[in-house]
Amino acid sequence: MHQEPISIVVPAHNESAVIRDTLASLGSEPVIPELIIACNGCADDTATVARAADPHAIVLESSVPSKTAALNIGDATASHFPRFYIDADIRVSPGALTLVARRMRETGKPIASPRPVMDFEGCSRAVRAYYAVWLALPYVRDGLMGTGVYALSEQGRQRFAEFPQVIADDGYVRALFAPSERLLVTDCHVLVRAPRNLANLIKIKTRSRLGVYELQMKYPELALQVAPGTGGLAFVARRPSLWVAALVYLSVNLYTRRRAKRMARERGFDVWERDDSRRAPSDG
Repeated sequence: MHQEPISIVVPAHNESAVIRDTLASLGSEPVIPELIIACNGCADDTATVARAADPHAIVLESSVPSKTAALNIGDATASHFPRFYIDADIRVSPGALTLVARRMRETGKPIASPRPVMDFEGCSRAVRAYYAVWLALPYVRDGLMGTGVYALSEQGRQRFAEFPQVIADDGYVRALFAPSERLLVTDCHVLVRAPRNLANLIKIKTRSRLGVYELQMKYPELALQVAPGTGGLAFVARRPSLWVAALVYLSVNLYTRRRAKRMARERGFDVWERDDSRRAPSDG
């Protein structure tokens, strides 16, 4: 079967420890995609590693440490649709992007993603408990949440001009589409590395909460699409197997909500915390 070309944009900031694995997983696509690595503000050898890992890739370098600026630089270079935007620290199953692109063309859906699967290797019990609840919530299962990769059709990409300078670029894009327009392709997956410990989980969940607050402030018209879905507690209450894990989930959420509000007051939204536990050797 003839495969239409796709473009992939990967923003990368100091990702030399993980970019090789990500690019290796993208090498399983049936047709060589147009692959664009937008290195931004790197103090390491991300660009060198990327070029060595995939000689076909277009590797761009910018001195500006900004994910959204990198997305815009990569987007301006890309030629094809569907167009995929992929975090530099995830891995996709063989042929996943080609399958997602085919399903988008078949259904006419403007935004899509593979099913997320969490990689819990080396993770603490607290991290596992948190995600046991988070992954079970209906708004997560149905909303293209936490995948680290999404694709836009040409019509979908026309919903906005440039990626705005916000923490939650994926949240902004997702909010532009009604739930009925989103497509989750369940027979392929993206492997998302969970943080190994509670400290790094708190970092990324604080960043996520900050991103929600920023979008609600800057784009109030998208507030209903940006905010997490309701009914999560009732959902968990009906599942006794999740009650113990729910204590961890609720504690992390309450703490990161307060922490994000304090950061917003004291530092605004110019904050970027990430999980570095997956970018360093395991503590054992």
